This record gives sequence, C-alpha cells and structure tokens, in this order.
Amino acid sequence: MSFLLFLLIFFLHSSLLHSQYLATPLQIVPLHKSDVDSLRPIFVWTSVEDAKYYGLQVTTDVTFLTPNATSDLDRGFLTDTIHLPERNFLPDTVYFWRVRARTLDTSGLWSPIRYFRTPKNGTIAEFRNSVDVEVFPNPASEVLNIKFKNENSNNINVYIFDNTSTLVYKSCLLDGVIDCRNFFAGVYTLFFIDSKKRILAIEKVVINR
Repeated sequence: MSFLLFLLIFFLHSSLLHSQYLATPLQIVPLHKSDVDSLRPIFVWTSVEDAKYYGLQVTTDVTFLTPNATSDLDRGFLTDTIHLPERNFLPDTVYFWRVRARTLDTSGLWSPIRYFRTPKNGTIAEFRNSVDVEVFPNPASEVLNIKFKNENSNNINVYIFDNTSTLVYKSCLLDGVIDCRNFFAGVYTLFFIDSKKRILAIEKVVINR
C-alpha cells in the first residue's frame, strides 16, 4: 500500500512540475470585458518558450465543464499564437476564453479566464483600421503588393487566412510583396499586427485562378 501511495505522490508531483515548466501565455485579443466587432473575432496571445502547440477554449460556460458543441470552440493543438474561428459565435452572447501552452505530451497551466461579448442581432461592425494600408491588385493572381502610408512596415506582420479560417501565410512585411501563386482561388482575409500583438488593419482580397 505504501509503495502505491509513493507512486501516486510521485506521479502527481511530476505532473505538477511538467505543467509549471511551460509558462502561461498572455492573452492579447479579444480584450477582457470588451464588446467585439465581429461574430468571428480573432484570438491572439503571446508565445511561450518550448511550447510546440497551444490549447484554446472559448465557451459560454464560465466553468468550462459543459461546453456547447454547436457554438463553442475547443482546439488542443494549435501551432500558432493567432486563431480565427471557423464559424460564427452566437450574437449578443458573453463568451469566456482561456489558452495554455503544450508539447506533445505535456500541458501548461490555463491562463486566467477572460470574457467578451459578441455583437447584437448578428450584426457585424466594420473594423476601423488604425493605419492607412493599401493592398493591390485586388483581385490578384500572382502577387499582392502592400503599401503603408506614413507607417514603417518593418515591425508589422501579416497573417493571411483563407475562407475556411486556415492560416495560409504569415510573414514580416520587409519588401511589401507577397507571392500568392500557390493560393487557391477564393476570398482571403489579411490581418496586420504589430510587434505588440495589436491589430492595426484588416483587409480582404480575392485571388483569381
């Protein structure tokens, strides 16, 4: 009996050490207690050293015990620190969210629970860009040109999602040219994010084939 108790204590202690080994990500967007401007808000958090994946949970249940499969979000192996949901959340609803760092066999501690409210009546307010950016040509087929007015693009990263919310491209805007010859035809959403993880602008482009 004492040997089994020793094994149990050792297992619990090891699990705690492993979970503490990975730091907890810092949630950036959506802001805590905010009213988001879209039924598909983008989620952004800080990276964690040694993390291979991230777990993200978004739910209407503050306890996270009874998630709604049709309206909530639960992703266990995200490879980036930015995520765009595949479908809309419910309108005029409070959602709670948290994130944690992971490796293949170890999970860190969950971040503090944050919450936000979605737009009323399913309406989506247009995001107001805080910088003046031009994306051309639109539609495009081979390259996208990115031009900022009165803004240094060296510290700006662009994240491009396709119409299934899959991240297909990410890079720092050094020369302002994106090769899109490998993109499939469709509508793409571009998020421009600075080094402090702030969303500066959102643009949509059409790729023709």
